[in-house]
Amino acid sequence: MKRKQQKQQHIKMVKGFTLIELMIALMIIVGLTITLWPQIEQAMGIGDAAKARVQISEIQNGAGLFKQRNNVFTGVSMSVLDAQGYVSDRMADGTARNPWGGNYAISVVTEDTTQYMVTVSGIKNSDIGAQLAADYATSAVSATFSESNLTLIFQG
Repeated sequence: MKRKQQKQQHIKMVKGFTLIELMIALMIIVGLTITLWPQIEQAMGIGDAAKARVQISEIQNGAGLFKQRNNVFTGVSMSVLDAQGYVSDRMADGTARNPWGGNYAISVVTEDTTQYMVTVSGIKNSDIGAQLAADYATSAVSATFSESNLTLIFQG
């Protein structure tokens, strides 16, 4: 019987966490979140950059199809690519379609009509924008990032 009373007293003493313990745990979680936030934000930005690369590839494919049909890039635009079915419906006219909520635009390069320019606007992270420009440095005629805009010129 004495053993049973001791066990019941032990159960009464171990009910859960104290308020102090919960506050300490919460402070640790908040501290880790604040400390790791730049890394979390960068990881999310890397995913956005990957989405942008896929979408830019879709625009490039659409531009290639446009040139096959028209023999030139003159008259190319996101609206035309959408209307002719050269890009998916999710790209539409390029307005507010990139991962940062900005626009995609495509146009012929007036100085050389065998080239076309893809512009990605509204890139919020300058490191990601610079990385995208570096990624396209070898495959594009020109790849520049300035302020929040990525400008890519491709040979058709």
